[in-house]
Amino acid sequence: MAYCGATPHFVEVDPKTLGIDPIRLREHLGKITERKGDVCVNRQTGRPIRVVVPMHTFGHAVDLDALLEVAAEFDLVLVEDARSRWAPATSQSTPARSVVSRR
Repeated sequence: MAYCGATPHFVEVDPKTLGIDPIRLREHLGKITERKGDVCVNRQTGRPIRVVVPMHTFGHAVDLDALLEVAAEFDLVLVEDARSRWAPATSQSTPARSVVSRR
């Protein structure tokens, strides 16, 4: 991230998945961002927020469907870090993949 000049934002994890909690992500983005055209912008810094990068932890799959909804709501790209995912999800409709959404 630093190589790209990006600044990470951290949100609480979902205790079931050990990944980004979609509800907390929506709350966080709702508090700190505003729209400028089609761009989601940090109110304090004026910098655009463009990407959500959920990570699967210890093989536990994040809730990709819910995260995709949040990403779409804020016009963000979602790029899945699936390196730690051991097997395809059986309880979710969204299988592992490297790029999940595009703006």
